[in-house]
Amino acid sequence: MKSNNVAFRVDASAQMGLGHFMRCLTLADALKNRGVNTRFLSRNLPAYLQQLLQSKGHEATIFGSIEGRDVCDPLAHASWLESSQQQDATDCAEALSDLSWDWIIVDHYALDKRWESAASGFAKKVMVIDDIADRHHQANVLLDQNLYLNMNQRYAGLLNADCVPLLGPQYALLRTEFVQQRKTLRERTGDVKKLLIFFGGTDATNETGKTLEAIEMLEMPELELDIVVGASNPHFAELEFLGGKRGNTRIHRQVSNMAELIHAADLAVGAAGTATWERCALGLPALVMSVAENQIEIARGVAHFKAQQYLGACADVSVEKIASELKIAIESPFSLREMSRAAVSLVDGLGADRLVAVLQEAV
Repeated sequence: MKSNNVAFRVDASAQMGLGHFMRCLTLADALKNRGVNTRFLSRNLPAYLQQLLQSKGHEATIFGSIEGRDVCDPLAHASWLESSQQQDATDCAEALSDLSWDWIIVDHYALDKRWESAASGFAKKVMVIDDIADRHHQANVLLDQNLYLNMNQRYAGLLNADCVPLLGPQYALLRTEFVQQRKTLRERTGDVKKLLIFFGGTDATNETGKTLEAIEMLEMPELELDIVVGASNPHFAELEFLGGKRGNTRIHRQVSNMAELIHAADLAVGAAGTATWERCALGLPALVMSVAENQIEIARGVAHFKAQQYLGACADVSVEKIASELKIAIESPFSLREMSRAAVSLVDGLGADRLVAVLQEAV
């Protein structure tokens, strides 16, 4: 049976990053393309993301902050909600009261089984997207698209008995552009002429700038750089200045052609977040750092399968280390070829299709 109405509860900010929002948007786009009505429920969503939803034809209801949130909530990320879970569920129920909803999809570290149990009152079924496995859930489906060494044990004791877990990068939510670009996949030789730098939508600690410093130490002016930053990157003016001074450098802000840039690059330096699966799908070898605690296990898991090289947590990775590891990588074409082959074998780009099929069959 076809799902006709699907809602999403997700937030985005400099603190949370954009990964939660973007993976929900990818799934929403896939549903929209199949005629499903979609609506986003978000609290204090930045204006440019509201405009993005509008441009793609998704409905949106935006909540404000609530005075007197539950400061005693034991969840590690409770402060991200800017409301109590009870009040948030009440707001969502009111926002969805006009229609019958087949699914509510929630991607939020500050919500757990308490909110999810309440959600069953305003949607027929509940799906949770998670990747930190630090709280109990009450859902019909749980998605964790990441790769971990202990993947099958991560959610032991955290799910209700009838919850269906969908685990692993076969469910990685990639935009249509990556699926299309994969059809013209090229075999990478390991020669590095073009480097892609991307540390997520915010990059609050300016790992991009740190990487630029490392590249200057290599004294390789012929190396082409594509630098991608989000609209909310606080260091954009500085990066634009440094890029202009270096030459052979292009800075892209809030891009819509990420698949094209990944396809064109020979090596990447970036964060071990959701972009991991975009790079893997197109076989781009990468040196990565974790810029948030929830990225550490993902980075180690993918590195275990030799599909990327993990340099460590960004706070522990110096400019000198980045320069040294980049030099070794550039001088090791065989290793980069092997890394590319390992990466492309992990993700086939069909995760969104698989998930849409699950959602539509389960209603």
